[in-house]
Amino acid sequence: MPYTAKLSGDNICTFDYYSMEDMRYSDFRCIYCDEKMHLRKSTIGNWFFAHNPRSSCWFSGIGVSEKHKSVCKFVYDKLKKDNPQAIVTVEKPFFKDGKLLRVADVCMEINGRFYVHEIQLSNMTPAEANQRDSDYKSCGVDCVTWWLGAKNQGGDTFDYCWDTWGVVLAPMFHQKEYTLSC
Repeated sequence: MPYTAKLSGDNICTFDYYSMEDMRYSDFRCIYCDEKMHLRKSTIGNWFFAHNPRSSCWFSGIGVSEKHKSVCKFVYDKLKKDNPQAIVTVEKPFFKDGKLLRVADVCMEINGRFYVHEIQLSNMTPAEANQRDSDYKSCGVDCVTWWLGAKNQGGDTFDYCWDTWGVVLAPMFHQKEYTLSC
């Protein structure tokens, strides 16, 4: 469920708009494949972009839960508010040798340094977290903050993320929150 698209060459994010009704028929383009996108509204009123049904873009079939979107929006809004000098993006692509390696849920760039925020509410193994970390590190990411859901709390994945980056947050859950800056 993409939240970022190009409009007249500029990337725009649905998180920056309370209502996008007046923009509904604008010429939105995918930030990856440049295909035309359409503005849609979820059943609970969240705006997002959608490809045409027959799109061949790898990003056209990506879907996330409303809870995932809520955490992404919270992180995005908080980073923009607390870091006005930073460039904060949703769905930030990271490439290596011309190949797309990872797409960060939320990324903050300050003075050429990248701070990625990964929201992982569903199950994830330590091996999967390790692969993502390796990919991000190989793309020059300086720090990954993991926002882990209840399914990843208190287990090996939590321990891996904490031991590797020292930053793990537990969004929307009444459990201990750990933070440490990179």
